[in-house]
Amino acid sequence: MASQPGNSPVLVYNAKTFAQMLHTLRQRTLLALDTESDSLYSYYPKVCLIQISAYASAQPEGPLDVVDYLVDPLRLPDLKGLGELLATPGIETVMHAAENDMLILHRNYGFKFHCVFDTQLAAHPGLATGRPGGNP
Repeated sequence: MASQPGNSPVLVYNAKTFAQMLHTLRQRTLLALDTESDSLYSYYPKVCLIQISAYASAQPEGPLDVVDYLVDPLRLPDLKGLGELLATPGIETVMHAAENDMLILHRNYGFKFHCVFDTQLAAHPGLATGRPGGNP
């Protein structure tokens, strides 16, 4: 399931592609994550898409050597493996405006995060670490 730069994103919609994605991501120390949710007619948002990007190989050839995963949580009965990955020490998750995504993922799936770099916080004067609480 390795993807080459310029390839289309990998759609993760069944147990096989989910396991393949997790196998690849467990070998990385840095990944980027974003969610899309439906909250138009509901009190609590429902996660409809999880987007994850990571280097395509353990030794990336350049900044464009990435693989993008589009995870369909509506078709996957169990996302426990992803939650465990995000809570793993040594794996840093880059997010923008992480508070909302973290809240929704925790509320919907019980996810906990070990190491998050929030680009919104990093861009804010005085919070240059990008980590919630300003911790290095």
